[in-house]
Amino acid sequence: MPLSNHIFNFYTVASFLVPVYIVMDALVKHKTAFNTLVNLTSFKLNLLIFFNGIVMLLIQFSNLLIWIFFGDIRIIEQKVSPKKRH
Repeated sequence: MPLSNHIFNFYTVASFLVPVYIVMDALVKHKTAFNTLVNLTSFKLNLLIFFNGIVMLLIQFSNLLIWIFFGDIRIIEQKVSPKKRH
């Protein structure tokens, strides 16, 4: 399980860095915002990469919400639940 977690973390970072690189490259090559936007949206591979980044952002955001609201649920359950008799 820890290896797959590392792979997922690497994939998440790559999913954020590749679109940033694509946008920065387009900004350097094109002088106007309109030409940059047309270049970014004209290739289907770019749209797929951007969509992948958005999906990974939503997954990480949902993981953050789960961690915020349910992260310490085991500790709370132990304090609230009655002790077992032996």
